[in-house]
Amino acid sequence: MAEITISQDLINFRDSVKPNIGTMRSACTTLSEGIQKIISATTSAKSKVESNYKSSNSGVVIGSIESLASNCEQIKTSIDSDLKGMVDQAEEIDTLVDELEELKEFLDAKQAYISANSNSEDDTVKQNVQTAKQEYYNKSLDFNTKHESAKQKLAVLKAKDTALPESLSSDESAGSSSGYTVDLSKLKFGVFEKRSFKASNKVCLDYYVYVPDYGEKVSGLPVMLYMHGASKENTGDHICVDNGLGQAIANHTITPSGIVVIPHVVNGDWYENRDIRDALAELPVAVCEEYNGDKNKISVGGLSYGAVTAVKLVNENPGVFCAVATACGSNEITNPKAWKGVKVWFTNGRRDPADGHTGRSYVKNSIAKIEAAGGDVESYNLYEEDWSHTNVGNKTFQYKIKNQTTGEEEYLCEWCFQQSKA
Repeated sequence: MAEITISQDLINFRDSVKPNIGTMRSACTTLSEGIQKIISATTSAKSKVESNYKSSNSGVVIGSIESLASNCEQIKTSIDSDLKGMVDQAEEIDTLVDELEELKEFLDAKQAYISANSNSEDDTVKQNVQTAKQEYYNKSLDFNTKHESAKQKLAVLKAKDTALPESLSSDESAGSSSGYTVDLSKLKFGVFEKRSFKASNKVCLDYYVYVPDYGEKVSGLPVMLYMHGASKENTGDHICVDNGLGQAIANHTITPSGIVVIPHVVNGDWYENRDIRDALAELPVAVCEEYNGDKNKISVGGLSYGAVTAVKLVNENPGVFCAVATACGSNEITNPKAWKGVKVWFTNGRRDPADGHTGRSYVKNSIAKIEAAGGDVESYNLYEEDWSHTNVGNKTFQYKIKNQTTGEEEYLCEWCFQQSKA
């Protein structure tokens, strides 16, 4: 059995940051409240100028007030999302390191017991050793998963905040921009960018890609392929980012910790056309190569029509995707072997048509097939409320929902980013 160790970078970070988490949260709140007071004051000042200041310069004065208010709004948004988000991420790393230390203590104890008793002839002791080995194996998987997650979170956090000292960076995780396949000056970060992709089968796809603004400083980011629903097909150039997950990212409701790829459906035929689906399967791999992402962390998700297509992609492309998250999809499992090792999160509404493409018994039958093949259905959310197809679809990718395994509320895209091939 290999020695269980925790990255010293993680321990250093936890020990340095943990005592200051409360102070950092308080500072964020104080800053946000202070900026809000300025915004309120500018609103009041504008109203008074409009009512009482009749000079020819009133337009200039009002324009200056509006500019100040706009700048303050941007600052407040940055504090409420970026700064508070960084504090949340720091606290998540602290928690993971604490859990890793508990796991290490458990694993060290099991390893010592196994080593001390492996040669025993006593049947009871032999059985206990076998039990200890199984427990060690299960917990070591948990340890490795959390350790990788913590290292990635630290690399992402350091990229967001260049003020973090180098001693807290993770050499094996942080990476550099040298792995990019194109000139960095030609890539955009922190915004959606419209791109085109030509697959090996000559099919061309239009898509939008979002890479975090710190993406040029970090290699190995996870990649998620997300597909919108059928009602959004061919209704405008920006439809990919004006609805669902794309909208939540574009308006900063969600700040992804990975790369999001949203293709635009053409005539509704990514579900019917195998050539288009083959091109879709190549797309996240190509984006991963271009932005130096992690091919072991490519996931796929979708809503309704896009959810059905996402499941088809997993069926048809074994080994490409590490995880799948869908809302309101039929989830037909035609190739169970392709789901071995794939993490799964399905979400449906109780009022979705039981005899249609999202029937509860139908989905549960699919879950049984996945688990029998060695896949891992971590969560299946069947909303007890009187929710229809549309209710669930509008909420699932834009808000945090409860993970039925962990009990934690998570954004589906962030859950996908945390997954990796075994």
